[in-house]
Amino acid sequence: MSPVLTPEQRRAVDSDAPRLVVQACAGAGKSSTLIRWAAARPQARVLLLTYNRSAAEQMRSRGPANMRASTTHALAFADVGKRYVHKLREPRTMDVARALGVAPLFARATLDTVRNFLASVQGRPGPEHVGDAARASGLDPDQLADLAGELWRRMKDPADSVLTLSHDGYLKLYQLAGASPRDYTAVLLDEAQDTNPCTAQLVERITARHKVWVGDSHQSIYAFRGAIDALAQIGNAEQARLSVSFRFGAGVAKVATLILQRAARADFEIVGGGADASTQFEINPERPYAYVARTNAQVLDRAVSVVQRKSRLHYVGGEPNFQDVLDVYYLFARQPDRIADPYVRAFGDFLSYETIAEQIDDREMKQKAAMVQKYGHDVPALVAQVCAAHTREPDQAQVFLSTAHKAKGREFEQVELSDGFIDLNNPRKDERGQPLPFDPQEVNLLYVAVTRAQRALQLPVELRGWLLAQDWDTEKLAALGSETSVLRAAA
Repeated sequence: MSPVLTPEQRRAVDSDAPRLVVQACAGAGKSSTLIRWAAARPQARVLLLTYNRSAAEQMRSRGPANMRASTTHALAFADVGKRYVHKLREPRTMDVARALGVAPLFARATLDTVRNFLASVQGRPGPEHVGDAARASGLDPDQLADLAGELWRRMKDPADSVLTLSHDGYLKLYQLAGASPRDYTAVLLDEAQDTNPCTAQLVERITARHKVWVGDSHQSIYAFRGAIDALAQIGNAEQARLSVSFRFGAGVAKVATLILQRAARADFEIVGGGADASTQFEINPERPYAYVARTNAQVLDRAVSVVQRKSRLHYVGGEPNFQDVLDVYYLFARQPDRIADPYVRAFGDFLSYETIAEQIDDREMKQKAAMVQKYGHDVPALVAQVCAAHTREPDQAQVFLSTAHKAKGREFEQVELSDGFIDLNNPRKDERGQPLPFDPQEVNLLYVAVTRAQRALQLPVELRGWLLAQDWDTEKLAALGSETSVLRAAA
């Protein structure tokens, strides 16, 4: 961000409202704005709550002395979570099935019910936490609520080593205990668009003179984890918007604006204020670029093609655990003695693994099974090649591989988007054949993916076609300048 604030940023920093909501588009310098807000009040004791640990560490290194950056999980761990270090891990479906003596389908639905409960403000699991998929399958909500209650009882029992406790589990215990940090005069919540009700209540509970919620409603992509857009639910608050992106130029800004205005009914325009004023709509593969995919399976497939070209690759968000893929392969190859994870070994054979993956609709299990089916006995050699090509040092990588979810908060000079994102050419229709609104989470995910690019953005065929079919007026086409011809040539 420039040392000189934009007028929008200046209004946000200067606001002395007790409650302030700041809608910041992708790359609009929200982190810098939060730091400037805290720095402008050196006598205030400021608590900045970030979405993840890496963001907290970055803000601690950049922020003023009067600002403490932390995650809500870190606060909860110091108070509650440290008692569960020996059993901190996300519970797994088959562990739940065996421990509770239920079929895998019931175990998955029970686990989903507990996860929904953990994201809520309620004190115990109930029928209201049973998901739509379980209800559609004809499972009894009351029975699932009872099973979820037993699962939660065992998860929070420090002496129960069979059923583990997730990180969201000790956050829930922190919320249920009525705990909250004290001695702060201001609380700033970053990424407020992906706050679940449990965390939102923790923030509301803090006694502070000022509360600032910052985020981007159109970057809300974690509803499947129980997240809500807290920005849209804050009452009696002053509203501010940051619409100038310092990440990219006019081309990405126009594409992002068009997606939001046409598919999400947004009433504002994103302004490209990045160092690269123009946008190329085709990447140069000779320079480092990021491949941003819709699914993990697409990431793995691209990894295989990358290593065959002898390129160095870096996984955004951490290297996937390829041992899991190898374990599933050893099920397929009938080599149980080589399986490292007892959980995978307990399936007995590959057919059982596939069948249960389908029954419980576990996307991760199905992706691993599909990869093993696709590459067969080449899996061990391919995994070895992919691991050898991976570098932990980003500046040594030629290709960055990421899903859109893991790419959130990142930026790259060049981005190639995979296919498989929402198809804007074919909206869903009701029983009368009338178009239905697009799934807002899927539109948001596409927006997040598009706005990772700084200089070059290579789009999949169906999205290029949709963009060219839109009724762009002459003024908009002129603003794009040379990018328009590149876009049309690529299509």
